Amino acid sequence: MPIKFLDLLADDGIPGLDPEFGLTGVRLDPGAVEALVAAGDDLLVIVFGGELTVEFDGKTEALRPGMFAVVGAGSDASLRAGSDGATYLTSWPLQVQP
Repeated sequence: MPIKFLDLLADDGIPGLDPEFGLTGVRLDPGAVEALVAAGDDLLVIVFGGELTVEFDGKTEALRPGMFAVVGAGSDASLRAGSDGATYLTSWPLQVQP
């Protein structure tokens, strides 16, 4: 299989992505805050650039590139970008019909 290079933040989607998982790339401006809700499934948050502070279940954790957090199903979190902004990805399982 050849190597594929993909832009996770591209507006035209990601060809060849496993259809069983949802995937969203996000760039936050410095200091920006975003609410994150893991409604029906666990939500994986992976940081690729900058620093992202995650507030979840009364705890605060600063994530740097290469670090990740899992927000449990039915939970919510607050995300705050550091002074250089943050680039991160969220991923979740999609409900696949047999």
